Amino acid sequence: MGIWVGGNVATHQDLSGYFFARCAERYLTPSGRVAFVMPLAAMTRLQYQGFRTGSFGRPGRGGGRGRGRRGGQTLVAVRFDEAWTFDSNVQPLFEVPSCVLFAHRSPTASVLPRTVRAFSGTLPTRDADPDDARRYLSVESRSWPPIAGVTQPSPYAERFKQGATVVPRRLFCVEREDGRLGHDRNAPFVRSRVTRQDKVPWRDVEPLSGQIEANFLHPLLLGESIAPFRLLTPATAIIPWENAGLINSRMAVNRGHPHLAAWLRRAERAWEENRADDTLSLSGQLDYYGKMTSQFPIRPLRVVYAASGTLPAAAIVQDGRAVVEHKLYWIGLNDIEEARFLLAILNSEAARRRIEGLQSEGQFGPRDFDKVIFSLPIPRYSMRDQLHRSLAQAAQSAENIAAGVNLPGRGFKAARAAIRDALRRAGLAQTIDALVERLLMETVL
Repeated sequence: MGIWVGGNVATHQDLSGYFFARCAERYLTPSGRVAFVMPLAAMTRLQYQGFRTGSFGRPGRGGGRGRGRRGGQTLVAVRFDEAWTFDSNVQPLFEVPSCVLFAHRSPTASVLPRTVRAFSGTLPTRDADPDDARRYLSVESRSWPPIAGVTQPSPYAERFKQGATVVPRRLFCVEREDGRLGHDRNAPFVRSRVTRQDKVPWRDVEPLSGQIEANFLHPLLLGESIAPFRLLTPATAIIPWENAGLINSRMAVNRGHPHLAAWLRRAERAWEENRADDTLSLSGQLDYYGKMTSQFPIRPLRVVYAASGTLPAAAIVQDGRAVVEHKLYWIGLNDIEEARFLLAILNSEAARRRIEGLQSEGQFGPRDFDKVIFSLPIPRYSMRDQLHRSLAQAAQSAENIAAGVNLPGRGFKAARAAIRDALRRAGLAQTIDALVERLLMETVL
């Protein structure tokens, strides 16, 4: 049907757009009208780009990716002519913000409407009746929300990359343990890291344990490893990388790594027995879309930021062995001042406010940053620009304050909140926001 977008948003795709298109094809009369309750993300997010065209069909037989065509023929086309939105200002309703999209069958698709009917208010119950809806909800006309990913004016948009898909974590993430005869520095004893976040079927897989050659143990930066202007404790992961690529159990045997080979044999067996995708090997899963190999050789200076969260979190990484997981985006740099310039912007409330309308929303409000921040006019760093240097200097001061915040026994959310509070009390958060506002107002790309 031409709904699939794939690429970096493959893991965000769902079936709602397909159901809309399929029903329009199967059941919509030439003069018929269709309306569907959809995720609010259908109106703005990149994974719904094909759906929003309103032109549905299979790709051409030649193997091309022509959307909405089969041998040059569109299966069905609709014109979207109305939209209602129910964002987080409507409670209680669904677990995520929603919308209703109206369309009618048409010989050709059309541009999206310019305005939507935006509802707000608090309902007495989740399953309120129409009378309650009229009584408790108000409605106003608003512009169609901005669509993410259409333009990325910042030169940093293409340089930031998503981290690697290090899952299932039970097969890669480990914790060190001392054996009964002590600790072998060259091949420490490790055991699979077990957490409450482990998902079926992997939470039912027996944890692995054994020795691993130390050079295959890497710090793994997760979303929970990043706080504003500060790194928190990373996880430890087995990353079977050697020379110029990932190796499997057979290659590990041939290259003289018996401990790694034994671990990978068991991990590969568990993967074959429990995997959902029949096409990917365990190595293929680890290097999904090249997100692991793109990190090697590891850059000694990087900026990383969390892909999701209510508030932004970014930090500088100066560890030549740390690997970045897919809940983070990263960029390799040569200049610490450029890194701090980006750090100030990425952690600022001023930037977050400007892209709030582009974020997808969950039960607790805006949640995904991904690359929408680079729809802002963030210029390339120049040491000749005093404003750029001021942002870098402010970020360095923020790093010093963040490093001094005592975080004993805190979870990562509490740690982030404590650091933000310290920056506000020092007046530095406000200073950075003012500088970022000035940068975004003055920059013309």
